[in-house]
Amino acid sequence: MTKKKQKPQKEKQIKATKPVFEKKELKIILSILALGFLLRIIYILETQSSTFIQNLFSDSKIYFDWAKNIVSSDNWFGDKVFFMSPGYPYFLAFVFKFFGSSIFTIRIIQALISAANIFLIYRLTKNLFDSKSGFIAAGIASIYSVFIFFSGAVFGETLQTFFVTALFYFLTKKEDETAKNKWLLSGLMLGFSALFRANILIVFPVIIFWTYYSFKKSETLKAILKKTLIYFTIGTAIPILPVTLNNYIAGKEFVLLTSNGGINFYLGNNEKSLGVYSTPKDFDFFKDMAGINYAKKISGKELTPSQSSSYWYEQGLNFIIPNPTDAIGLTFKKLLFFFDDDENPQTSQINIDFFREKYSSILKIPLPNFIAVFLFAIAGIYFSVKKLKDNKHTLLYLIILSYVLGTIVFFVSGRFRIAITPLFIAFAGFGIVTLIEMIKEKNFKELVIPGVSAAMVLALVVFVLPKYNYSYADAYSNLGTAYFDQKNFNEALLNYNESLKLKETELTYVLIGNTLAVKNDFNNAYRAYQNALRLNPSYALAYFNLGLLNSQKGNFDEALKLFDKSIKIDPLFAEAYRNTAVIYYMTENYEQSLVNFEKYYSLITDENIKATVIQDINELKKKLNK
Repeated sequence: MTKKKQKPQKEKQIKATKPVFEKKELKIILSILALGFLLRIIYILETQSSTFIQNLFSDSKIYFDWAKNIVSSDNWFGDKVFFMSPGYPYFLAFVFKFFGSSIFTIRIIQALISAANIFLIYRLTKNLFDSKSGFIAAGIASIYSVFIFFSGAVFGETLQTFFVTALFYFLTKKEDETAKNKWLLSGLMLGFSALFRANILIVFPVIIFWTYYSFKKSETLKAILKKTLIYFTIGTAIPILPVTLNNYIAGKEFVLLTSNGGINFYLGNNEKSLGVYSTPKDFDFFKDMAGINYAKKISGKELTPSQSSSYWYEQGLNFIIPNPTDAIGLTFKKLLFFFDDDENPQTSQINIDFFREKYSSILKIPLPNFIAVFLFAIAGIYFSVKKLKDNKHTLLYLIILSYVLGTIVFFVSGRFRIAITPLFIAFAGFGIVTLIEMIKEKNFKELVIPGVSAAMVLALVVFVLPKYNYSYADAYSNLGTAYFDQKNFNEALLNYNESLKLKETELTYVLIGNTLAVKNDFNNAYRAYQNALRLNPSYALAYFNLGLLNSQKGNFDEALKLFDKSIKIDPLFAEAYRNTAVIYYMTENYEQSLVNFEKYYSLITDENIKATVIQDINELKKKLNK
């Protein structure tokens, strides 16, 4: 009897189980995913042979070389405190380990991840609103120009965005018997996203406080509050803890993730700060990204990475505290920059406009950009506040607010807002659906507030916010360097001169001088270095290269004077000591050669170079009977 009663009950349960996706829903979302992936593949194929993809620069090159070094040495433990976020280079290292160090493979994998993110945005929006809004949001994500562009860039934005979208997806799931899994997974997604850019951690206390106060109000949720907070905290800590331990073991100091917070804070908060990325005139980011050497030079002290970071935080505060009016004005400008219609790129390699103009037909299509998404998101946020009284929406408003504030504390770049963009896309999807409904119902009164708000934001960013001239000067300069490395010196000079037409810089003149020197055109090389010094009389690199030029011509006395000038300007200029040592060795002044080789040895970190230099030092000591 019991068995007969149980059997139909089981059948009933099976019939009642709803499929994860309805057939129509599945067709629509698969079509959107196919479109998004196709656009990304076309973009990757049409830009694969471009100089900027085949020759990596700036952060991309650092990440790529870092990953190759991890794999080739098979040493997955960092030997120093991380300055740059380790998430992306370690992702690249895993790719290299299994698929080889192919840029094309990296880009294809990122296209797949970017397409998966479209699906996550659909599920996130459906959690928040409904499937119709989800389809619109997924459609926007599939053709969003910035997502397409970064899927093909050797940068970590695509991966961080995926993890942040997953965080939002898990946070917006309903509380049920699997709540602990939801909060553990939410924490894991936050922790992994922090490995790509640490500023996302600003949302951690927001989520903790929101959870505490909102769960306290509900008798049901109060029972799982403690477990929720524990699981979320553990989940967040799991990806971060290995990095913190690595930093402590390698540097003997506590650095949670990276030591670049201080220098980024200073770049965004000083008397000459623009609000977007710009470096002080005497700051050499090529040789000293962390600003440690520059901080040593100014402070006259030996500094560890965390001490250097603290130093730059202090320098930023030294601007803010005595100049509150200027600091508030700068912060407001950065707030507007966050919502700018320009991407405000840090380097030419992530300048979407340059790629659009030079390499990509896909990007020439008028695809939605950030400002278009945000204007519709304004409507979505307005209608969700007015119509929906769901607690999880409140959490997302707080996350948006905290993320924006956590960004403008430093400086603003388009790539810094990519991680929060999926949330704006979700609200934009709901905003578009609601606007269409309002128009159909001829309920135009409801359109006034979001319409006026969007118009005000657009007016502020278009007419009030200053527009900086990203003139492609550094793009042409980098192209010149790529051709120089390929020994195509004529093409290098063409691009360097193109860069000069757009922006005259001392570095470009030095690069031109270097190219002319290789071509044995010493007179014009000399003029190029002199032009660099005309722009910046304290430019150590120009004196150094003039020294090399004189050394090549056999003018050793003049070369020594020029190397000495570069050392006086920059006492940590290692190569100047090396070349000084070589000249003294050639002129048989072994005492001075030894002094300069020893100084050179104290400044370099590459173990292979150190091994060679120690041989030179030992040989000199034998000659001097030391």
